[in-house]
Amino acid sequence: MPSGRTRELAGAIESGGVLDALRAAGQIRRLPAARVDPRPLVGIVSGGDVLARAAAGYALGRVSGLAVDRALLSLLETGNPTLIEAASLTLSERRPWSPALPALRREAAAGGFGGMLAELALDEWLGDGLADAPPVARARRVGVGSG
Repeated sequence: MPSGRTRELAGAIESGGVLDALRAAGQIRRLPAARVDPRPLVGIVSGGDVLARAAAGYALGRVSGLAVDRALLSLLETGNPTLIEAASLTLSERRPWSPALPALRREAAAGGFGGMLAELALDEWLGDGLADAPPVARARRVGVGSG
């Protein structure tokens, strides 16, 4: 049964500074998943400032549900590097969800820090070896390049 603690911590994510938001997200992640009400966090992901959206996405990492999966995918599709990085890292900790694969592959192919985190998620979901693969093999794995 969800507790009111999620709403209280979600408020800290929205109104706090950087450290307060990250602390609140970490506290939510330490709650048993069954006690987390994802609705206020999904609401933050849908709008608000970049920091709050990233922290809320991180907080959702251990909560299951289609609304959570969709919220994380929406962060991945924003084009904002901070949100892409947060979503990729959080998705790497979750069970595979096939609708997120194209966006993760696109980000992995784009490179940079967000691309490395997207590769991490793909590696976790699709099996070991992506990080150690040569560039051509890595490109094939993420669905780009010749092949």
